[in-house]
Amino acid sequence: METVGQLTRRGLLPLEDVLDLYDAAVIGIMRCFKQHIADRSNDGPQRNDRFLENALWLLDAAEQRERTNAERMRRLRAPNHSGLF
Repeated sequence: METVGQLTRRGLLPLEDVLDLYDAAVIGIMRCFKQHIADRSNDGPQRNDRFLENALWLLDAAEQRERTNAERMRRLRAPNHSGLF
């Protein structure tokens, strides 16, 4: 995930293509490891502020896309109020 995140963040892989192929995998896997990443980033003895930062960036992009798509679907399913009734 870190490698794909880094390549995508640098523009070497198109973000939309990566998310089209792997958004569910990124979200499913990275959510499981998010707390571990936070612990590893903040706790000693081998603290690393940048631990899997690109993977977390990719997770954020995938979650944002998921929220955007959910909102779009919600609007499509909402009744159309014309104001006549």
